[in-house]
Amino acid sequence: MNYLGCILFSLFFIGVSAKTVGTGLNRRLAESLTWLQECAPFSYLGIVVIVGCGVVAIWMLMTWPEEEPAALTAYEEIIIRRDDPERGP
Repeated sequence: MNYLGCILFSLFFIGVSAKTVGTGLNRRLAESLTWLQECAPFSYLGIVVIVGCGVVAIWMLMTWPEEEPAALTAYEEIIIRRDDPERGP
């Protein structure tokens, strides 16, 4: 992970030099850029889904009904009955 910035930096300069030199890498780089431009609507759809999931999660947390404090779970009810002789089994 430490070398990620260095790798991206060198890939940028390889891409720039490939455009100026005109090697086979230039053709592959041009094809990949064309592919990215053709797939742009799908990437926008992915961004909308990711942002939408975050918005829906925040909305659910803000509108979630609060639990009733007097409500006990079944486990808590068993513990209370076991420890309190007046309530019985």
